[in-house]
Amino acid sequence: MGAWTARAQAQILDERIAACDKGDTGACRDAGAQLEQRAEFERAAGYYTRACDAKEGIACANLARLVARGITPGPYSTANPSRAAQLYQVSCDYEYAPGCTTLATWLERGFPITSDVTRALGLYRRGCDLGDPEACRRLGIAYEQGTGVIPNGGTAAQYYTRGCDGVDQPSCLRLGQMYELGQGVSSNPARAAQVYLRGCEANDANACVRLGSMYEEGRGVSRDTDRARALYRRACDIGNNAACRLPLIAGDGVIVVPR
Repeated sequence: MGAWTARAQAQILDERIAACDKGDTGACRDAGAQLEQRAEFERAAGYYTRACDAKEGIACANLARLVARGITPGPYSTANPSRAAQLYQVSCDYEYAPGCTTLATWLERGFPITSDVTRALGLYRRGCDLGDPEACRRLGIAYEQGTGVIPNGGTAAQYYTRGCDGVDQPSCLRLGQMYELGQGVSSNPARAAQVYLRGCEANDANACVRLGSMYEEGRGVSRDTDRARALYRRACDIGNNAACRLPLIAGDGVIVVPR
């Protein structure tokens, strides 16, 4: 960081702290984030606490993240997952969707706190309703696999649809697979192609490959090898080396990066 940039950042921090002291809770939150970037974790925690106390959900979640890993030195020096979980719950109560999802994930996995799948599902629903597509996807997985609920492919597809609507790549991919293969829902290749297109447009290489194969074989869409080739090439450009080796584009001079 250049000297000018450092001075500018210091001035921004001073202005945020001054605004925080005057009651601007968003400034408290932003000061905490800037201090965290500077690795001044104890000070960051102090400003996050002030913003969290003023019902800034994202500040509560940021504080939870610091508490979960432990901050040195200071009153938060020891990692405290239980306290972090409480803070994530507070952030969720203040309608910060990722806070709901993070706590739900901990409860579902049983790490770093005790497992509680029923509570996890409730938090995923809350997160999904607040607009977190990852929470919607995790509900889709739960209903597809029967985790804490009776398996229901239709309900799983509904949640995957909500996740895909939020541009969550894995949601689009799994929803497309369900419609393409008739897994949990009636087979609908045309619908699968539409969903794969959304995933591909969100730069999911796997969705591009699946859609490319549908165009190559004429499943759910009119057969179009040029379109298939373009989709495979896009997947390759995104970084899917398997796509680079597909016969339809293998002779195009693409470079496969070793892994």
